[in-house]
Amino acid sequence: MSHFYSEIHGSRGPANRAGTQASGIDGWVQGWYSRLTVSMTNSDGTDAACFRLNPGPSNYNGGSLRINFDDVDAVVNALGCGDPKIERIRQRIYTEIEKLNIEAPKAVVRTENKLKREQRQRERDELIADKARADLVRSLSSTEKARLTRALNVNWDADGNLEGSDWRVVKEANIRYGNDTTAHVIVTVRPKGAHQRYDLNVTIGIWLLPFPPEDLGIDLRNIGFGYKVVNQEENV
Repeated sequence: MSHFYSEIHGSRGPANRAGTQASGIDGWVQGWYSRLTVSMTNSDGTDAACFRLNPGPSNYNGGSLRINFDDVDAVVNALGCGDPKIERIRQRIYTEIEKLNIEAPKAVVRTENKLKREQRQRERDELIADKARADLVRSLSSTEKARLTRALNVNWDADGNLEGSDWRVVKEANIRYGNDTTAHVIVTVRPKGAHQRYDLNVTIGIWLLPFPPEDLGIDLRNIGFGYKVVNQEENV
């Protein structure tokens, strides 16, 4: 025998479904950006209900709100008995929902503005990093440029500057100075035959590896340059 019943109306008319105490019942309605789900279950003769507000299918950033009623029949009966304490709780709920309705659009605008500020800061930081990277590349010696060319397969114009498309390659290789005081230039690149990227000291022409090449599955004949086993904090 059915214990739960549901009905929904849309452009194609009504539809009905039923559920038993064992199956419970669950249903949802949604737009593009939000979904409301309602479910009812029964445990030891007591009906429980749950309301869930979730993002819709085109909403990839929304959050969720869940409201549970462990004994939904008791809640419904209490709401109808005129108990002063229950009435105060009801009014507080209404008040808080109204606050949520008022504050939600403001919160969305605040978040959008925050994301815009963060994006502008990222763009400023990227410009600073690009300038520092360009200054570093311009300061490379001919030997360092030759090693960079060999490691990254980049090209240089007649003035000794990187050609346009090759700036992206150098950027992805994270060209930088090492962590010590020697001003050695480091890039992170995948040696031939390796499955991941490792640091290459362009200034002295050695790979900075966490283990010997043979332990990393790298053929020494393919690696090019020498190598040094270093810990993760060491960058010479």
